[in-house]
Amino acid sequence: AAMGALDLELYSQPGAHSVTVVAVKVPDHLKVDQIRKALREEAGVVIGGGQQELKGKIFRIGTMGALTQTDLLGAIGALEIVLLRQGHPVQVGAGVRAALEVFLGKEVALAGA
Repeated sequence: AAMGALDLELYSQPGAHSVTVVAVKVPDHLKVDQIRKALREEAGVVIGGGQQELKGKIFRIGTMGALTQTDLLGAIGALEIVLLRQGHPVQVGAGVRAALEVFLGKEVALAGA
């Protein structure tokens, strides 16, 4: 939900999404290595890149292990910042809001929205 709200497309097909990793296609105007480096250095968020023919075309977010909803919200927020800085049109807070709606199972009323 968050990736869709950030105008990013999932690599997996509907009905075949993994519960352990989310693979995200990266538009041509963005660079996967720059996204990964900025997330790691600026926010301490580590995500994977694509392998073999997908190198430079996708990034991967692990969703298993000792992750909390707060961890995921922080990573999504950090991704929003990096995308904005790299010129990707993002409605500020859209990814975080989409994730909150999934977590809470209802429309989220945010202050000022």
